Amino acid sequence: MSKDPEERSDWWERNITLREAMELPPYEPPRFEDDIYTHHVIAEVEEEHGCHILFRGVNTHYQEDWNVQIDGEDKFKIGKSRDKNGNTIYEMRSTEFKSEIEEHV
Repeated sequence: MSKDPEERSDWWERNITLREAMELPPYEPPRFEDDIYTHHVIAEVEEEHGCHILFRGVNTHYQEDWNVQIDGEDKFKIGKSRDKNGNTIYEMRSTEFKSEIEEHV
């Protein structure tokens, strides 16, 4: 679950190149408060529990909580904010998120 540049996908590398060319701030994928990328945690939990997890905001406004869905059903809410570069941070530690999922599967 590191931020090692060698773990970046091709699209992420292209994104870095484009952002640098346009002098935009750096991109980071959505992450939890403890700086762990959500896609790492989601993949791990989905595989472990055989489910599909989705962060979903319907007609939300800035700083409104989003729903966490498990297999298409809303199970709990999670806060969402942006860092100084506009990257998404979910307002929960990754360990708390895993515990919440385990309570609902």
